[in-house]
Amino acid sequence: MLVVAGLVVSIAAGVFLIELPAGELPGIALESAAMLVIERIAILFATWLLAVVVVVRSLAGDLPVEVSGRGFRYADAAIAQKGLLDSEGAFERLDQEVDELRQAVAIIEAKQDGLAKSRDDML
Repeated sequence: MLVVAGLVVSIAAGVFLIELPAGELPGIALESAAMLVIERIAILFATWLLAVVVVVRSLAGDLPVEVSGRGFRYADAAIAQKGLLDSEGAFERLDQEVDELRQAVAIIEAKQDGLAKSRDDML
């Protein structure tokens, strides 16, 4: 549905918004005004389709990792999944270390309280 709508918009823009050159046609048009309009419509449609693909994939959380003259390159799903699993493992290890540090702090605080109490008893 979106592809058809984009094609219709591209054709309308190509026919109504792009004027033909008054003089000599560029070589890419093969000296045909109709060919020039068709090429311009194709460029508009390709641009529209590229924009829609990027927006739709970005809404799904998949952003391009590289932009080049050949187009956009997205991360391989397997690599992205491995990175996600690695980061989950790192967060689990971090949570364990935080719990260990909390226990160590509690032990130190208990020892300090015991020392303070024994000092108070001595005085």
